[in-house]
Amino acid sequence: MPQHRDPLTTKPLTAAQQALGRLLEQQQRECRAGNALVGADAEAFLDALIERFEAHHARVSRKLSK
Repeated sequence: MPQHRDPLTTKPLTAAQQALGRLLEQQQRECRAGNALVGADAEAFLDALIERFEAHHARVSRKLSK
Protein backbone atom coordinates (compact mmCIF):
# COMPACT_ATOMS: atom_id res chain seq x y z
CA MET A 1 0.00 0.00 0.00
CA PRO A 2 1.51 3.36 -0.96
CA GLN A 3 2.31 5.71 1.86
CA HIS A 4 0.49 9.03 1.56
CA ARG A 5 2.41 12.12 2.58
CA ASP A 6 1.48 15.59 3.73
CA PRO A 7 2.38 17.85 0.78
CA LEU A 8 3.50 20.66 3.11
CA THR A 9 5.81 18.66 5.39
CA THR A 10 6.39 15.45 3.39
CA LYS A 11 5.74 13.52 6.61
CA PRO A 12 3.63 10.36 6.32
CA LEU A 13 -0.06 10.93 6.97
CA THR A 14 -1.60 9.20 9.96
CA ALA A 15 -4.33 6.64 9.46
CA ALA A 16 -6.84 9.18 10.81
CA GLN A 17 -5.69 11.80 8.30
CA GLN A 18 -5.97 9.28 5.47
CA ALA A 19 -9.46 8.22 6.60
CA LEU A 20 -10.59 11.84 6.86
CA GLY A 21 -9.22 12.47 3.38
CA ARG A 22 -11.17 9.51 2.01
CA LEU A 23 -14.37 10.75 3.66
CA LEU A 24 -13.86 14.23 2.23
CA GLU A 25 -13.25 12.76 -1.23
CA GLN A 26 -16.48 10.78 -0.88
CA GLN A 27 -18.32 13.95 0.11
CA GLN A 28 -16.92 15.71 -2.99
CA ARG A 29 -18.09 12.85 -5.24
CA GLU A 30 -21.54 13.01 -3.66
CA CYS A 31 -21.58 16.77 -4.19
CA ARG A 32 -20.92 16.31 -7.88
CA ALA A 33 -23.65 13.65 -8.02
CA GLY A 34 -26.12 15.95 -6.27
CA ASN A 35 -26.46 13.71 -3.20
CA ALA A 36 -24.31 15.62 -0.76
CA LEU A 37 -25.17 17.06 2.58
CA VAL A 38 -25.49 20.81 2.28
CA GLY A 39 -25.25 23.81 4.54
CA ALA A 40 -25.81 23.20 8.23
CA ASP A 41 -26.16 19.42 7.76
CA ALA A 42 -22.73 19.19 6.15
CA GLU A 43 -21.17 21.44 8.77
CA ALA A 44 -22.67 19.41 11.63
CA PHE A 45 -21.53 16.16 10.00
CA LEU A 46 -17.95 17.40 9.58
CA ASP A 47 -17.85 18.85 13.12
CA ALA A 48 -18.97 15.51 14.56
CA LEU A 49 -16.50 13.64 12.39
CA ILE A 50 -13.60 15.83 13.50
CA GLU A 51 -14.60 15.42 17.16
CA ARG A 52 -14.59 11.63 16.75
CA PHE A 53 -11.15 11.68 15.12
CA GLU A 54 -9.75 13.94 17.83
CA ALA A 55 -11.15 11.69 20.56
CA HIS A 56 -9.74 8.60 18.86
CA HIS A 57 -6.35 10.28 18.43
CA ALA A 58 -6.30 11.23 22.11
CA ARG A 59 -7.09 7.63 23.16
CA VAL A 60 -4.39 6.21 20.90
CA SER A 61 -1.85 8.79 22.09
CA ARG A 62 -2.56 7.92 25.73
CA LYS A 63 -2.15 4.20 25.02
CA LEU A 64 1.11 4.75 23.15
CA SER A 65 2.56 6.95 25.89
CA LYS A 66 2.14 4.25 28.56
